[in-house]
Amino acid sequence: MVPSYARIQGMDSAASQYASKYSLYLYREVGKDSVPANHYEQTEDMSFLNGIPVLFIPGNAGSYKQVRSIAAETSNLFFGDDDTREQDIDNPHMKNFDFFAADFNEDFTAFHGQTMMEQANFLNEAVKLILSLYADKPNPPTSVVIIGHSMGGIVARAMLALPNYVEESVNTIITLASPHAAAPLTFDADVVKMYSLVDKFWYEGFQNISQIAYSRLANLSLISITGGGLDATLPADYTAIGHLVPLSNGFTVYTTGIPSIWSPVDHLAIVWCGQLRRVIAKSLLEIADISSPSRVYPLEKRMNVFRKNYLSGFENYALQDSIAFASSVNTIQSEFHNLKIDTQLLNSYSLDKESHMKLTKDNVGKKFNLFTIPPTSNISFSLLTSLKFASINDTKSDPRSLLLCANKDILRDKLISTLDFTNSGSDKYASLYCSDISKDLHAVPRSDSVQVQLLADSSFLGNQSPFYGIHLDSSILSKFDSILVVNTPGDLRKDENAFVIGETSLQENTVDTLGNSELISLLFRGADVSLPSNRPLMFSIQIPSAWSSLLAYKISLHFTNDDKHSKVGIFSPFIRQWSDDPYESKWHINIGDKSTLTLFCHNIAPFIPFKVDKKNKGLNLQLWSDNDISNGPLDVNLSIDYIMSLRLLVLRYRLTVVSFCVMTCLLVILRQFIYFRHFKMFPNFQTGLQLITSPLMFVISVVVLANLSWLVKIPLINQILSLLDPVTFRDRELSSFMYENGYQWNKLYMGLEEDSLFLIPVIFYCISIFIVFLTYKVISLLLFIFGACVRGFYKATGVYAQKREAHGTPVDAENKTPKDLDKEASSLSPTSLSPTSSSSFLLRIPGRSIKMHRLLIALALVTLVAFYVPFQVITVICCFAQGINCLKLYGIIKTKGDSSSRDGQQLLNFQVSILALMLWVMPIDIPIVIVHIHNLAINWRTAFSSHHNILSVLPIMLFLERNEYLTTEIAKGGKLNLEWINCSFRKWHSELKPDIHL
Repeated sequence: MVPSYARIQGMDSAASQYASKYSLYLYREVGKDSVPANHYEQTEDMSFLNGIPVLFIPGNAGSYKQVRSIAAETSNLFFGDDDTREQDIDNPHMKNFDFFAADFNEDFTAFHGQTMMEQANFLNEAVKLILSLYADKPNPPTSVVIIGHSMGGIVARAMLALPNYVEESVNTIITLASPHAAAPLTFDADVVKMYSLVDKFWYEGFQNISQIAYSRLANLSLISITGGGLDATLPADYTAIGHLVPLSNGFTVYTTGIPSIWSPVDHLAIVWCGQLRRVIAKSLLEIADISSPSRVYPLEKRMNVFRKNYLSGFENYALQDSIAFASSVNTIQSEFHNLKIDTQLLNSYSLDKESHMKLTKDNVGKKFNLFTIPPTSNISFSLLTSLKFASINDTKSDPRSLLLCANKDILRDKLISTLDFTNSGSDKYASLYCSDISKDLHAVPRSDSVQVQLLADSSFLGNQSPFYGIHLDSSILSKFDSILVVNTPGDLRKDENAFVIGETSLQENTVDTLGNSELISLLFRGADVSLPSNRPLMFSIQIPSAWSSLLAYKISLHFTNDDKHSKVGIFSPFIRQWSDDPYESKWHINIGDKSTLTLFCHNIAPFIPFKVDKKNKGLNLQLWSDNDISNGPLDVNLSIDYIMSLRLLVLRYRLTVVSFCVMTCLLVILRQFIYFRHFKMFPNFQTGLQLITSPLMFVISVVVLANLSWLVKIPLINQILSLLDPVTFRDRELSSFMYENGYQWNKLYMGLEEDSLFLIPVIFYCISIFIVFLTYKVISLLLFIFGACVRGFYKATGVYAQKREAHGTPVDAENKTPKDLDKEASSLSPTSLSPTSSSSFLLRIPGRSIKMHRLLIALALVTLVAFYVPFQVITVICCFAQGINCLKLYGIIKTKGDSSSRDGQQLLNFQVSILALMLWVMPIDIPIVIVHIHNLAINWRTAFSSHHNILSVLPIMLFLERNEYLTTEIAKGGKLNLEWINCSFRKWHSELKPDIHL
């Protein structure tokens, strides 16, 4: 394969105002896709385009070259071997695809809301240009298919909400690991506002509240694909779209449940995963309709294709696409055959006699196996096989087939063929009217401890073939009289590992419940259940209390067979873990005695809208086992895996750590001022930490943090807090819409729905205390290293002794060793400072004038913020300036006498506390600074598009300038006060004496 990327020359400044920043490329697979004769030269001739346009949108810091993986696979599948293509894809109207890709110069989309809007604006113009390239073609396309990776999927959704959107230009969007439900980074208010506006537009469109939104979204399909637990970049819960998009227009699916993948996929690997790109390419070719102006099939058929390709097939939502469902409701799509079967070729099974069929090399059975369905019982049917089934009227081979049959005259007008399996010597025969549902069998991963060790072994590109299974309940079977399994004994004799297992059973005997619906009982006691030894082929286990995405669950399975030699079945037991909304299936193979599984689910997660009814939110397990080879009852024990749960907490609350660290720094500074009020000295940061973690203070903090989780969910308090948040002002209307439609949205504080997890905020508070303590120690270490360097420099040059003597240090200080000097400096702690010594630190200093050069620098920075750079750049500069100020002050203290050093030490304590706070505020500003630096790196000279509020940075600059003045006074040997900070505290504590200032 030889990739080729051609830049579209028409995407210039005349087409879009962002053309100098972004560009558009066309991908061609040389040797397969058509290219111009002079494709090695730049050309504007696009007459060779003859396919269906697709636009690929990269994600945060993504490259346009990521389009190659899916584009190349699609071209290889379309232009590949005709037999293989026809076998995999049944679409007479399919056509090759022309893949275009947006080049955002690896822009940081997730960091800046305005950048996302600029990209969406550019892409709408790009779509307009792409469609114009086909204008001279007969029946030109009117829309493009969009594939978006990560934040590219959010940009794709934003396109439809902008005024420059080309009507009916987008009708299919496939997103890969895109955070639809919540922003991955919420440091920038514009990102939150952008999410709110786009979500509101989509919600109003699908609820038919806005006519413009409805006209743009009514025919649109959106499929959100996520890699699941292996995605460490983005919590998989964020990819949910169920609260915005109805099931008629889209759904969320996990790669662990997509047939022939069955594995989690990393955030970046989801673009080039071989199994997934094959499925995507196949689904694209199946929805293609070259005869339609939109170039794709109508919405209903597109969704049918997506459900068949992306869902496991066992979901109730996928049942509508099955032949069995069509036959049960007697729709126009159902087809029936009249079968005449010689009774000598027929084995009969019934619930009251023998309901279990097992065909292997040692027991090939007969060609036809008929299961009778009692008319008055709730019956379920399960079938598992290692052989692929095909339609019974397949003339190319002698197929294995599965049919639903009914002796009803009303079905005779549906007959399309009569199949005779009798001969001239047949005395008796059975006449059945059957619907062939062989295509309803779903691929499941092979579970064989001898041949298969990993799920990938039987996936696409694996070296083993998968199993095939189906499960039908009474909602389907009640419409029929019998089930017919057509066997091929010859194939069973050829393969010793081949098998076909089927059985009918009472539906109430196929399900059991593990534990109750209370999460708190699961947290402290766990749950267990014992399954009978005569359990059905497929047995369901419902776990109603396991609905939290914040917890990892541990399942232990133990066969209680007294026989020391356990029997081995034709296949190893395996489990399908599943949940609905979003549609997540996960397979666990090779289940043996004393197996332990760690389960993760993505049901109810913080900050993500979810259905209020939790009854259907619990975890579900389907156990497939060979009940003919029973190893006795199966004990199943469920508990919480606390270690893995901590990992999940870190993944979902990474940004929360920053917020808690800022809160901890503020508490320390507040406690330092209170300490100063009582003891007339300003303690160091470590002492402040010790004060806020004293037993009484810590207990108060724990009680407050633990109770906030349920307090913020009280409707009145929730509304008040929402009113106080100007960033999410527009969310209130969207929240009310969702609540009216049965959704709840916990978007405040920790976003917890589980009241029993009230200790999570306390855990993060403890973590933040430790991290902040480490921050202080790192600052102290840097100051110590700097002070040692200053001392060493002064001592080596003879300046150190001169300065010490000039500031009143006794002459015998010259004879002190460095160790003695260090010990003396370390004694300058808050506990060693008496009120008398600290009073000199607080004496009033006469006013002074600001130096002209510093005033000019400040005015220049304010002007830059107002017109060119974002204020976050200045905030970061101020943080570094505060660090330099601390270093300068520490160096001054090390060269001063005892009296001045005591004053400087208290000032240093204050400066270090402010530095620690600024360091933890800086992560909020860094993303915008990165975006600005990136814009400069790509020669984007236009002024930054947002964040020019000078009031956001002016107080910090004035504060920093005042700090610099205090340090300068220490250098001059002056006496200082902190009255400029104490203005608010003096109002609170009017009883303070006039000569005491904070």
